[in-house]
Amino acid sequence: MALDHLVIRTPQRQRLLNDLADRFNLQTLQGFKSQAVILSEGVRFRNGPFIDVFDWPPEKAAFNPLIAIEGNIARVQQIAGKNGLNFRVHRREEIPADHRPPWSTLSFARGQGLISSIFIIEYEAAPEAGAHDHFNGSLYDRSGLSLGDAELCRIDVNCADLHNAQLQLDAVVATPMPLLNLQADGTRPEGVGAIHIRPKDGPVLPWLSSDFDSVAGA
Repeated sequence: MALDHLVIRTPQRQRLLNDLADRFNLQTLQGFKSQAVILSEGVRFRNGPFIDVFDWPPEKAAFNPLIAIEGNIARVQQIAGKNGLNFRVHRREEIPADHRPPWSTLSFARGQGLISSIFIIEYEAAPEAGAHDHFNGSLYDRSGLSLGDAELCRIDVNCADLHNAQLQLDAVVATPMPLLNLQADGTRPEGVGAIHIRPKDGPVLPWLSSDFDSVAGA
């Protein structure tokens, strides 16, 4: 299993992406599209992970960033059930063909601690699965051709109960996640607190939750 990407939802998608591009010299790539309207864009790092930024209605409650981990959904489903975790599976074959993504996902219900900030994604191996017009943006290109120059170095994750968070991660993921840095912090909302990025030929720089919160809410 490996860290695949971050999902951010914001009513200020373009402003946030411009901030990312300006700070870290990253190229904005097309993500999800529906009826010729681009609904998400993002950036991809040279070590593989990417950030996918979706439009989010301003009248809706804020949605904390989600961490996508690539893995085997059947295996995670079994483990989650044994650990009493509430989850929902979206299998690609159950989605109508004209909206079918090249992946299936398993997401955890809110209010369960760290695990609620994580979802599992399993990609369909067949090349034609990614050919659908909705999902053929360069952000989702897994060939390596769209990798940027900056590197994603670390994601700080605030945890109200660090011990329980580590137990959840160890049980569900079961492999080391060097890019995830769990830290005890009961004063801030649980979930992603900072993203640390190394621009090309530069020092590691933080992109704090206050940065993308203020950009998203500007």
